[in-house]
Amino acid sequence: MESTTSFRSLLGHEATQPMPLDGTPLSPTLGIGAFAERALVHSGQCARVDPTARPAVAGLLGCGVMAGIGSTINTGQVTRGDSVAIIGCGCVGTGAIAGAHLAGTMVLVGVHPLPRCNWSCLCWTYSLGVVR
Repeated sequence: MESTTSFRSLLGHEATQPMPLDGTPLSPTLGIGAFAERALVHSGQCARVDPTARPAVAGLLGCGVMAGIGSTINTGQVTRGDSVAIIGCGCVGTGAIAGAHLAGTMVLVGVHPLPRCNWSCLCWTYSLGVVR
């Protein structure tokens, strides 16, 4: 039996598509297929990864950084001259900061709790123009 999954993303797009694998129904988690053992994606969403790359590094770049950059440029529609505050300067947050920097923001504020602070990560965000 084929399962049909319908979801609405934050951007308001609707998707309805059958998603079986070997007769097992698959459904998008969080509306994007994250945190799933398997996900149905368009070939345009895939990239070849160097087989010598460590999976942890490839995962951070392919997921966290791209989610952060996409959240500022695509979802937030940040443009040149905007003022932006990013809450959380972990992997996704620093990706969002990079996206805001690429978009040409005027004021870029990064907010991160000090007890969980990764100093090298914060120093990198300062190099992108984050206000201390």
